[in-house]
Amino acid sequence: MEDKIKQMKKQHEDEMKSYVNESHNTPKHQRYIEVQRRIDAMREQHKTNIDNMRAALKESDEHRNPPSSGRNMSECSPGSSSNRFNFDDNVISKIDTREKSVQELMKQNAKLEEEMRQIRSLSPKSPDSFKFDSKSVFGSNAFSLKTYSQHTSRGYSPSIESPTAPALARDEPEAYEARETLSTMILDATADEEEMNTRVNGMIADIKSFLQENDKVQER
Repeated sequence: MEDKIKQMKKQHEDEMKSYVNESHNTPKHQRYIEVQRRIDAMREQHKTNIDNMRAALKESDEHRNPPSSGRNMSECSPGSSSNRFNFDDNVISKIDTREKSVQELMKQNAKLEEEMRQIRSLSPKSPDSFKFDSKSVFGSNAFSLKTYSQHTSRGYSPSIESPTAPALARDEPEAYEARETLSTMILDATADEEEMNTRVNGMIADIKSFLQENDKVQER
């Protein structure tokens, strides 16, 4: 799989170099300029979304301050069970907010990919001539909202442990579950980042082909 991805990336880079060399002496069509600007904006937004996902995990770690067992015992009231643990509502609230933000970023990524598909479908040739089937290359396990919903569904058992995870799971189960869900989601997004970038590059290559073909049709 890695060899195939590298081969596709090299092929795309060669095509881009060839296209750039040819375009130096060719006036750029206005439509090409507009589409290129939109593509650049999409790629920048996609990169920003990934960075924000990573920042979400980092911030949740910085603000998480689970109480130690000694502190719990000192804060216990004799004969009372309601004050046994010191829950930090702010931590739970921040993790909740970050989880929603990441879900929103994933929706934006899905919209960007859909817009790129629509641009590709405007080709004067049959859409099948520029068809790019990501499932045939990357399989059906690409990171998506469906994957996210599976990770956050009821009964999901996080497999990622941190040094303080057992204490957090025992003392603050809700905060632990939210943090582990976010951790798994970020790690999955990072693992699939290269595949997502390759898929975007493939779409851009299709659009370049479409623009070249479109210019030829207009010249006729």
